[in-house]
Amino acid sequence: MRLRKNAVRFAVIASVALSAATSAHAQVVRSPSAIEVGIYARLMAMTDSRTFDKALVDSALASTWSPLRWAAALGVGQVGSAHGMPGAPLLRALLNDRDVRVASSAAYALGLLRDSTAVMPLSAALTGKAAIAREAAWALGEIGLTAKPAIVAGLA
Repeated sequence: MRLRKNAVRFAVIASVALSAATSAHAQVVRSPSAIEVGIYARLMAMTDSRTFDKALVDSALASTWSPLRWAAALGVGQVGSAHGMPGAPLLRALLNDRDVRVASSAAYALGLLRDSTAVMPLSAALTGKAAIAREAAWALGEIGLTAKPAIVAGLA
């Protein structure tokens, strides 16, 4: 178990370091606490088991460690539409998050869920920051026919 925790911690730190190093707007990223690593591991287990745990997602979103927050947003979508739809209202609210990575992960996750009730907030996100708009456009494409008017309007 200790080896698994260390492996998870290494994977989290390595992925964050790689993400920060390759970002055009790289920010100083702090190392996660042991509690945050535990929450991250539980998020990974949540997505693997395709079960939505609102308390876990809320806990992750309350963190000040940005990578945990955007992993939580993405995790809701990775659970899949069969079980992740209860998290869709949370994702729609996260489209306006102060952290662009959290907002863009929320947009992507809404596309994974194919949440047709997210068409209006996703179409509004098309006029926002490029990273969010890109994921919102992809999500609208995944939603399909219901989103066609928003896609056409976004192209005009």
